[in-house]
Amino acid sequence: MNVNLSNVENEDAFASLLELAANNDLEGFQKYVDREPLSVDVIGLWYGRQKGSNQMVLQHRTPLMVAATYGSIDVLKHIISLPEVDVNRSCGSDGSTALHCAASGASLNAVDVVKLLLAAGADPNLADANGRRPVDVIIVSPKFQGMKYSLQMMLKMDASFQGERNSGVSIGTSNANSPPLSPSPESGSPGSPSESGPSPNLTKFSDVPVSPAPEKKEYPIDPSLPDIKNSIYSTDEFRMFSFKVRPCSRAYSHDWTECPFVHPGENARRRDPRKYHYSCAMPRFPQRSLSKRGYV
Repeated sequence: MNVNLSNVENEDAFASLLELAANNDLEGFQKYVDREPLSVDVIGLWYGRQKGSNQMVLQHRTPLMVAATYGSIDVLKHIISLPEVDVNRSCGSDGSTALHCAASGASLNAVDVVKLLLAAGADPNLADANGRRPVDVIIVSPKFQGMKYSLQMMLKMDASFQGERNSGVSIGTSNANSPPLSPSPESGSPGSPSESGPSPNLTKFSDVPVSPAPEKKEYPIDPSLPDIKNSIYSTDEFRMFSFKVRPCSRAYSHDWTECPFVHPGENARRRDPRKYHYSCAMPRFPQRSLSKRGYV
């Protein structure tokens, strides 16, 4: 019985580390890793939308995968700077890698995350359990289709570079001095293929420039996600342990009032009752005696 309780406490503690990675809380993440150094590359359970469907499931993920999904740049930089972290590690029933998570996470920082992962040695040719490479699972907000093209170009170019390097084909010098492909900050369209640069693997990830996330004031409807009235959100288990407890899997901006998950800075955040015990007892007030002059 004590062993089971210890396992639950360990799982809850590691879930907190994954939440820190999702929220890009670098200070909290570093404090946790300083206490538990081996936890930075451990696989834990993360509750989110199953890739390619509207079903919400528990998935096996590492902190790097969660940070890549949510576009947590600061935490991701810290993780890939640690020598014990394997950027090409795959896990879960879908066999995803961190690059798969970055490509399918729909984060506004997806382009920067992919740049950092490629620079750290992530392999874009690795396939998941369904035989799909990261370029095959790209998901972006409907309003930022230009970002999808940028991701496709980055992943395809780097995959071609690695394929040629593995086969012994030399890379021409015409592209060696060219800047990497990046979306235009004004029009949102990517640069021309003639301006494409070498694989980010040739540069150090700390030197990769991180562009600011574009502002988004409107909230387009994403048909790939279940509606707020979907039955999966009405179960007792979801309402008790996940509603406004788990971070939202939609990393791009949307209407928080129509979302059952919690967002950074949101006042409606709840705490997991399995970790924090709430009391239903009413607070006791001092008793008052009734006299001729009323309550004293």
